[in-house]
Amino acid sequence: MTNTPLISHTGAEITGIDLRDTRDADTTVQVKKAFASHHVLAFRGLFPAMH
Repeated sequence: MTNTPLISHTGAEITGIDLRDTRDADTTVQVKKAFASHHVLAFRGLFPAMH
């Protein structure tokens, strides 16, 4: 799992994780820490594009 800050004071994009899969405890802790640090998390590509 990687988190990339979106702007200097809030928000991060999370990659390398598929929320549809069962997550282990370590991944859950990482997501919670990222949320505590960045306040807003973006998980891209979770839903197919709707055209």
